[in-house]
Amino acid sequence: MESSSQRSWLVWCVAVLTPAYLLALALNVTPYLRGPQAWRWAYAIPGHPWRYLIPAAVIALYVVIVALWSRRHLSSSGLRFAPGPSTYLLLVFIALAVPVIQIALHFAGSPDILRPLFYRTVSPGASGVFTVGSTIADPLDFLRRYPELMPTFPVHPQRYPPGLALLFYGARRLLEAIPTMSEPLGLALRPYQCHNLELMRLSNATIATAWVQMALPALVGWIAFPLYGLARRTIGEQAALWAVVAYPLVPSFALWSARWDQFYPLLTCTVWYCFWRGLQETRSPSSSRAWFFLSGLILSFTSFLSFGPLAVLAPLGLSALLWTLPHPEQRQWLRLAVSALAFFAGLTIPWLIYQIALGNGFLEIWRVSMAYHLGLGRSGPVWLFYNLYDFLAFLGLPLALSLGGSIVVAWRSGLKNAHSALPLGFGLGLLLLDFSGVAQGEVARVWIFLTPFAVIAAAYGLVHLTSRLWHRVLVLVLLAWQLLIFGMFLRVVTTGMEDPPARAPTFELPASMHPVNAELGDKIVLLGYTLEPDYVQAGGTLHLTLYWRARARLPQPYTVFTHLLGPDGSMVAQQDNMPQQGRAPTTCWVPGEVIADEYTLTIPPDVPLGDYTLLTGLYIWETGERLPARGATATPQHTVVLATLPCTGRKE
Repeated sequence: MESSSQRSWLVWCVAVLTPAYLLALALNVTPYLRGPQAWRWAYAIPGHPWRYLIPAAVIALYVVIVALWSRRHLSSSGLRFAPGPSTYLLLVFIALAVPVIQIALHFAGSPDILRPLFYRTVSPGASGVFTVGSTIADPLDFLRRYPELMPTFPVHPQRYPPGLALLFYGARRLLEAIPTMSEPLGLALRPYQCHNLELMRLSNATIATAWVQMALPALVGWIAFPLYGLARRTIGEQAALWAVVAYPLVPSFALWSARWDQFYPLLTCTVWYCFWRGLQETRSPSSSRAWFFLSGLILSFTSFLSFGPLAVLAPLGLSALLWTLPHPEQRQWLRLAVSALAFFAGLTIPWLIYQIALGNGFLEIWRVSMAYHLGLGRSGPVWLFYNLYDFLAFLGLPLALSLGGSIVVAWRSGLKNAHSALPLGFGLGLLLLDFSGVAQGEVARVWIFLTPFAVIAAAYGLVHLTSRLWHRVLVLVLLAWQLLIFGMFLRVVTTGMEDPPARAPTFELPASMHPVNAELGDKIVLLGYTLEPDYVQAGGTLHLTLYWRARARLPQPYTVFTHLLGPDGSMVAQQDNMPQQGRAPTTCWVPGEVIADEYTLTIPPDVPLGDYTLLTGLYIWETGERLPARGATATPQHTVVLATLPCTGRKE
């Protein structure tokens, strides 16, 4: 039996190494803490440090609540604990705390927390699946031609199977059927990229699908339930609770909010939970097979979103093997073989249906995906170290040290201890994945789906290698500190999206304006104009300012045309562009504001004498379709006549 001092070595290692590591990272002592030259996380000193008081307060409150709950419900010694209603209330609290923590971290970068969520969703560089999904017209043709379409996608979807893009397509079709929902949801997001004309030309229903990905922080917190269920069955009650309370503070989970990567842990944890239920269900073979089949089916669905989580098969299989071998009563090989067939049936049947129905499937898509992945050309020996380093760094140094300790404890306990199977299986599986080279050049983001099992194994070590409650709380405190420091000094997600040009809206009209009050469409009013001079002079110029107002947010970028027609109706001069030379596209107009829009028309030197007509209007650039004009000076051609100007001759 180890003494209290012998069991506390982990706490002292965590307490010394974590502050030293975080200080070195914050001071950027060496860039190699952020990765090798081939791939390095961006370092940035926070521009508004005071904003981090909000996430610091939220994270601190979370740790305090967890510590108080643990003090009341968890014994500081012993490994057994009977779950009850308070346990499930804790799980609900954790599920709700996850989005709060992640949103608080976003607040430090942008007080408008929807902006980073939206940017991460629609950015072709950061994600790209929204971009692909917005182009799908015929889903069956899309699936049929998917392998040949992959090279045309943005960089990330080139490696993905079609599931995520189809998810956006399905959301769009649903929202198109409910315009009362899609219109306000789409219009609410347009101001964030109102100058992005490619994005603004999408329908409100298409833009509204971004909410699906933006809502991920509210969904992924529910991993607390399968995580707790799996951990209970593999490492015991008390360690399971420490696993679930630590998980929201894992940097790789919290910092990639509103990225599909953080959705995969929920799926892989559910896969492993169902698999373990089937493995332990010895009294009912049919029930066991059902759990195995469900586990494979969920993993098949996951692989339709991303191929990466298939790597969970390595630690999952090794853990199951290590759990089965030392227990003769579990080595019913025929039953296990049938159960394995049930699992692989669930895993392969959906892809077989795809192959039979559409003529291509897993292998064709896999080949294209791997061609891009293996084409990274990154040094294998370097990444043997950095794959593990990056995964463990973003797991959190306190948990990484606990993970190492858990493997030592599990090894000493031997396979006769059923709780040793997952820590040993996960550790061996992680090393196998690293040395196999399948993840060569990849980083923590790509391995997020493994974090639940790393945290479970770390919690096993935490419970066995710490003797007091405050030791475990200290580990949580240091993990929370690392999350905050990583959020402050590392930029793990870059979107390449720029904010709209800054404008100061004005709501006043000049006294010299000539009123027009013509309506264009249902939402735009041409209030009036100013003109200098008020005549045409050969070789001269006309300086025109139009004054527009929008009654509501505009979903379409319109182009303004200003035409000067000669006495015979021919075009003499024109200027077509988006308002304010593109600096204030109609999609950026604030309802009620006055848009002063200047134009300069150059008059040719050889124009004849006579009366000239100055007119304007709006149209869609791609189609040339004009916005209907109404009012006293509107014409059937959807133009607004501003003035009839005499020609005074040649400019001297």
